[in-house]
Amino acid sequence: MKTPKGLVLATAITVGAGLVGTVFAADHSDSPRAAADPAADIADLYAWMDANDAEKLNLIMTLASPGAFSDAVEYVFHVNSDDDGPGPNPQVETTITCSFDAEGTVTCEGGGSSVTGDASGVEGITSEDGAIRAFAGVRDDPFFFNLAGFSSTVDAVIGAATGEPPLSFDDDGCPLLDDGTAAQLRTLISTAPNGDDFGGRNALALVLQVDRSLVNGNGDILGVWASTRSR
Repeated sequence: MKTPKGLVLATAITVGAGLVGTVFAADHSDSPRAAADPAADIADLYAWMDANDAEKLNLIMTLASPGAFSDAVEYVFHVNSDDDGPGPNPQVETTITCSFDAEGTVTCEGGGSSVTGDASGVEGITSEDGAIRAFAGVRDDPFFFNLAGFSSTVDAVIGAATGEPPLSFDDDGCPLLDDGTAAQLRTLISTAPNGDDFGGRNALALVLQVDRSLVNGNGDILGVWASTRSR
């Protein structure tokens, strides 16, 4: 998911504009309920501010769904910030909620602003006050993972853990690496083939750029998380 600085939306949104024929996003272990409804199954969340435009917060939620956004699901970005005031609760949470109708029209609202329309175009849609910009559609999956390098490193740790002499483990079950094993892992990591196992795979992406003033509670932004819920 991504946004503008005049075109930060189009840039962040296009996270690799080349689309492939089959939608197959990166997905991770899920609860049975999430796995049963791909349209509500969040794959990844991305959030950042551009150093050249720190007044905008960029948000991306990718989904495991190979199809379309569901009109039975609300897609929610939660932004926690310092409330910069007295009282026992040092944080305030602002939500930006997006929902779709049966025709795919999206409404995103929160922080006193809202935008509605067809957000599938490259430029997305922008609220009348300019505070929210949105895109919803398929994009090249931005998630990066070198599976070959990771697997070889894991195999090396398992081999060392069961070798002679075996590795020791701390109270949490994590292996304590000796100098030889640590050096082997550094070599494996530095020489592993550079590859993105999710490159060229599509993700269903909901991309927002919002004015920071909508979500910062008059203080610093402390964290961002996402959720989906049935309507």
